[in-house]
Amino acid sequence: LAPDDYRMNFSYALTLQRLNELSEAIKYYEKAMWLNPNDLSVVSSLALAYNSNRQYKESNETYDKALQIDPDNALLLNNYAYNLSTRGENLKKAEEMSRRAVNKEPGNPSYLDTYGWILYMMKDYKSALEYIERAVSINASNAVLLDHLGDVHFALKDKEKAVYFWKKALELSPESQEIKSKIQVNE
Repeated sequence: LAPDDYRMNFSYALTLQRLNELSEAIKYYEKAMWLNPNDLSVVSSLALAYNSNRQYKESNETYDKALQIDPDNALLLNNYAYNLSTRGENLKKAEEMSRRAVNKEPGNPSYLDTYGWILYMMKDYKSALEYIERAVSINASNAVLLDHLGDVHFALKDKEKAVYFWKKALELSPESQEIKSKIQVNE
């Protein structure tokens, strides 16, 4: 109805993404960004969609563009850092961005978890434990946080605590085959 309205393209892309039509959503995000290249919501959503679609080079380039628009945006810094960490890619850059996000919002459990997870990926398990425990102390009803806490305890050779936290994570996310598998292998 309004092919040259970036908001309509953006809204349609969001809808397509929620319907798991990621490739199609990306086309509309790209058009919205072409129409309004400095809209942070559009640029950051496109970066996340690229990452979800395993278009990592495009994702990184788009996150970098978003950070040129707003270099101190804690959400952008956190999301970009987390995406890099889940791929085990450019961890030093991820750590620096995540630290900046935590410094801006030290009580945000997602940011604390991201920073802890990056430290975990860098094999600094004791520091990772500190940050992920802080995240869980703020939000103990998040399966990802509890799963990460279990992983850190496992890396620190505390299998009993690891299984305990994985079980708590599984209570919140009973469909997770990954968590079930970790419990079965380590009980």
